[in-house]
Amino acid sequence: MEYCGEPLEKPFDELDPAFAVKLLSAVGRFHGCGLTHGRLRPRHVRVVDDTPILIDFQASESHICGLRMMVIPGTTIPTPEEFGCAEMHDLVCRMAVWERETLRFSTKSIRKESIWSVEDIKRFIWKGYQSGWERNRLELEAEHLYKELCKERILTWGTDKVSERTIRRDIFEIFP
Repeated sequence: MEYCGEPLEKPFDELDPAFAVKLLSAVGRFHGCGLTHGRLRPRHVRVVDDTPILIDFQASESHICGLRMMVIPGTTIPTPEEFGCAEMHDLVCRMAVWERETLRFSTKSIRKESIWSVEDIKRFIWKGYQSGWERNRLELEAEHLYKELCKERILTWGTDKVSERTIRRDIFEIFP
């Protein structure tokens, strides 16, 4: 049997960005040959000299790749239909390249567009935590998440583009 390289030891969301680009290119070339892998998982990728090698083509099928978008890190996740290729969309999602539209807080997913104050996050704290260290921990986590979201908005939109609703005294405390 021919040497196919070392197994990929990391999940897709922990890959070095340069290697992730190489993997996306390899899958794109495969799609360019008119095939889809069908079961693309880290265990189906080998590494030879920092080059990804796809293996295990039992689930491969004929495929005309309709990819119509570039992968731009940090942008909002498009739908698979907008992206144009379900397998590539799934891979990029698992690589965690795109910006999530939601924040995870406690056991909830909160849409970023609905958050304009720390209170918008804190309202998701379960009412059973009326006192105690768990409620305090969640309040601190809410404050941290809100500050991170504010930083992200200022870096993404620029201070002159951030809406009046967002620019409040608590944001300026983040950037002294």
